[in-house]
Amino acid sequence: MRKRLLVSKLIAFAFVTGLLSIPLRAQEINVLYEETFDDPSHYPDSTIKALPNGWVAMGETPFSVQSYKIYDKMADTGEFFIVSGYPQMSNRQDVAFSPLFEMKAGTDYRIRVKYMMPGLSPRTSEMKITVGTGQDYDSHLSYMYNDRDKAIDKWTLAEVIYTPSQDGQYCVGLWNCSTLSSAGDVYYDTFSIEEIVPEPEPVWEASLPYEESFDDTTHYTADAVLPNGWVSNSDNAFQTVKGDDYGYVPNSGENLLLANPSYSAGRNDVTFTPMLEMEAGVTYQVSFYLNLIALTRTPSFKFTVGTGQDIGAQTTILKAYENTTTSGWEKVEINFTPTETAQYCFAFWACSALSMDGFMLIDDFVIESDEIAEPGWAPSIPYLETFDDRTHYDGVSYLPVGWLATGDEPFITAAMRSKPAISGAYYMVASPSVFGERRDIAYTPMLEMEGGVEYTVSFYLYLPGGDNLPHSGLRQAVNRPTICKTNCSP
Repeated sequence: MRKRLLVSKLIAFAFVTGLLSIPLRAQEINVLYEETFDDPSHYPDSTIKALPNGWVAMGETPFSVQSYKIYDKMADTGEFFIVSGYPQMSNRQDVAFSPLFEMKAGTDYRIRVKYMMPGLSPRTSEMKITVGTGQDYDSHLSYMYNDRDKAIDKWTLAEVIYTPSQDGQYCVGLWNCSTLSSAGDVYYDTFSIEEIVPEPEPVWEASLPYEESFDDTTHYTADAVLPNGWVSNSDNAFQTVKGDDYGYVPNSGENLLLANPSYSAGRNDVTFTPMLEMEAGVTYQVSFYLNLIALTRTPSFKFTVGTGQDIGAQTTILKAYENTTTSGWEKVEINFTPTETAQYCFAFWACSALSMDGFMLIDDFVIESDEIAEPGWAPSIPYLETFDDRTHYDGVSYLPVGWLATGDEPFITAAMRSKPAISGAYYMVASPSVFGERRDIAYTPMLEMEGGVEYTVSFYLYLPGGDNLPHSGLRQAVNRPTICKTNCSP
């Protein structure tokens, strides 16, 4: 079996906000707003009372900021929270509207808030969360979350994802909507809105071994007429077309590369393949299918190689057809052995001397080799992973090469602006889980170790805590990065 050439290639990286590059498929969270109700600078006159700046309360028993010292209920964070309390009316429509925020259509926003509603026996309270375009009842038609028919005497996380259909200003409504009177209070604390920056789609890049049938849509960006990396020197050079549209049957699939006839003499309409790193002394097998069809006159065509995507750099002619046609599809096979290691590209020329020369068709272009290059990076001891080295990623997985993540909310590589890394910009993180008894595990790569040899393993750990304390061998919140170190002997 022919061995294909293995060539190391750069990992595709995404660019977020034009400032940071992150490994493919990593996520970034942009926090729009956080409110714990404990920061005096968020209130008029820097005095904690009523509601923070931008908030609006409506209802017969409106929400207000209160201290746990008065209500005998511990806040989720700090001292203060908001509550809709006595008197207890039936069919309550008490709501606290958050400030209005600019949101973008089609973008996911994560809304989080902690709530508690202990109820008054034998009745229970009811809460709900809505999103609307104004700080009034009529604007809040998007119902997002509801809880009722049970007493909740500890802080509970409500988390929803909202995706606006139109650009505009939106706010969140936090409701006490108990149907019965004397149902009890509803408390809210630790409110936040985050924009989930969408994962950028990976951009396909040419690499060796290379195959192009002109039928794979992932090889094209938007409505481009050539695959990624291909360029032409004129509008009348080769471009991807659907065979049926021109009455030609491709060698394979539905599409082919076609150059239209020229109505001018002395044409040099050239299309260049992507630039690819090739090694000196390595023989590359290059092949494609060619179909030359005459119009008033017969066409001329040539195939070249050079060190740049311009006519001047295409110094070597590999195949030439002068004033001739082919009898249908003809396979062209060429060997190319560079004398120097460099980047090279090939070029298809429509180069008829006379006008009205006919159609030129290309399909199924391939570059391969029997020789094997050295493989890329692989984990080994001593091992250091900062989650910032892009050569450690394969462009597909959420974690570096060799790592494995399992579970319902698995670990991924990510970066949040509100949580700086110990080094670089990125780290491994597992999102909060709504499931009990979670078991989300990240396994390091398999590494060769010797018996009787002591190995030191260390990493930095950050467990800020949520509704319940996190557990990773520690049942406590760790509110700043802490180094964990251990020794092991296989």
